[in-house]
Amino acid sequence: MENNAVDLYIESEERTQAEQTLCVLYSFRPGTARDILTLKASIQKSATVADAFALLLLDNPLSVSEAPDWKECESLFNKDDVAWFRECASGDLKKIRKATAGWVASVAGKTDGNMAKRVEASLYEGEFNPELEQGKAFELAATLGTDWVIVLGQGEILEAQSDRRKLDLLMTHPDPSVTAWGLSWYTHWDTDSLYRIDAPWGDSGEYRGHEGNIKMFRTTELTQTPIAKECSLD
Repeated sequence: MENNAVDLYIESEERTQAEQTLCVLYSFRPGTARDILTLKASIQKSATVADAFALLLLDNPLSVSEAPDWKECESLFNKDDVAWFRECASGDLKKIRKATAGWVASVAGKTDGNMAKRVEASLYEGEFNPELEQGKAFELAATLGTDWVIVLGQGEILEAQSDRRKLDLLMTHPDPSVTAWGLSWYTHWDTDSLYRIDAPWGDSGEYRGHEGNIKMFRTTELTQTPIAKECSLD
C-alpha cells in the first residue's frame, strides 16, 4: 500500500469511522397481492439493519384487489393492511402518503430487532418513466439525511445472514473515496428456501449470485482524492 493511501486513511479516520446511518429505499408498483406480502417481508428484514425507510408509491396499492391472486391472498392481510387499503381507497393523496408511511412504520415496529426510527413516503404522479421515478425516489431518501442508502426492488429481500454489523463494516471502510457497494442476488423458486441455478435466472451452478448491481450508496462524498484507478477482488 502506498504511503499516500495510509496517510489519507489516518487523516480521514474521524469521518470514516464515525457512526453511520442507513436508509432502505423502495419504489413500489404493486401488480399482485403477493407483491404486497413480499414487500412486507422485505421491510421486516430491512428493519433489523436500517435506521430509516423511504418508500415511493408508483401506483395505488388498492389496485391489487383486482389481481388474479387477490382471493387467494386476502386472508393473509392483517388489520394494519386493511386500514392502509381503506385510506388508499379514499383517493386523497395526502391521506395515502400518510397512511403508507404509517403502514411501513407499523410493519417495521412490530418486527423483532427493529432499528428503524423514521419513515418517509411519497407518491409519484407522473407517467411511467423509470429515470424520473428513480430520481424522485432518491429525492425522497435524501430528506431523511442518512449517510448511506440501500436501494431494494419491491421483490428483493436481504438474505437472513445480513446484519447491521456486516453493513457497518462496509459503511466504515477506511478509504474515504469508497462511495458505493455492489450487491448480488438470487432468484427464488416457489419458496424462499429454493432458488434457481439454471440460466438465465441463475448462475449455472456457480453459486455466486446470478445478477448484481450497485445497490448501496454513500450520500455525501468524504474526499475528492483518488487512491487507485482500479482494483480487483480476485
